[in-house]
Amino acid sequence: MTRRSLLAVSLGYYATVATAAQAESSAGEPAPAISFPVEAAPPPQPDVTVYNYDFASDVPSNLRIKEYLQIVQENRPRSWQSIAQQIQTGNFEQLTMNLNVAPMADLRQAALYLPWALLQNSEYNAATDSHKAFKNFEEHVKDLQYASASAAAALRGSPSWTPQQQAQQAQQVQQAFILMSASLDGFLSTVPAKYQGAGLAIFGRREENKESSRDRDRELREAREVKEAKPAESE
Repeated sequence: MTRRSLLAVSLGYYATVATAAQAESSAGEPAPAISFPVEAAPPPQPDVTVYNYDFASDVPSNLRIKEYLQIVQENRPRSWQSIAQQIQTGNFEQLTMNLNVAPMADLRQAALYLPWALLQNSEYNAATDSHKAFKNFEEHVKDLQYASASAAAALRGSPSWTPQQQAQQAQQVQQAFILMSASLDGFLSTVPAKYQGAGLAIFGRREENKESSRDRDRELREAREVKEAKPAESE
């Protein structure tokens, strides 16, 4: 037998032994598991109520920071005066509705867009703080709506309430109004001072300055009249 024949026989023998060993080892292994299709869980849906608001306004979303501040300042005195009058007269149903329409709706929408305007100007900390403060302001607006609606329902159910009971209901609405006003002050305080120009009186200082200026003019006029009257009296 030649060397080539011996090599062929040896290779054939080892191949046979290896095949048998592999067959024995595979015989003891369990059958592969059958894979069934697994349905993936649906992705979480966003909470659409975060971006749904119950007020209607035409204030656009592409204004500058100072323009939003101006809208807030122009609509705040009118809104606050209307709210105070409706609390005083006990017109709680009208108060509940007026919180969702102009001028209050314009104020709320300008406050809604103001954090995004800050973000576009790279005022990241102010944008974060103002967004949190806006949510707090909106919660107090809702509290005022709830208080006024509850007072209106109570008056409808008890038309024979005494003036003291009506005053108690009005006091609860008034308290909610005070807290809402304070929350708006807190919201406006998150805006950097460089955006609050001289004409933007955050806490109504412009009206106070006008009033104090008129008072000073009146005092000076009265003092001048008194001074001019003294020589005539001495004569």
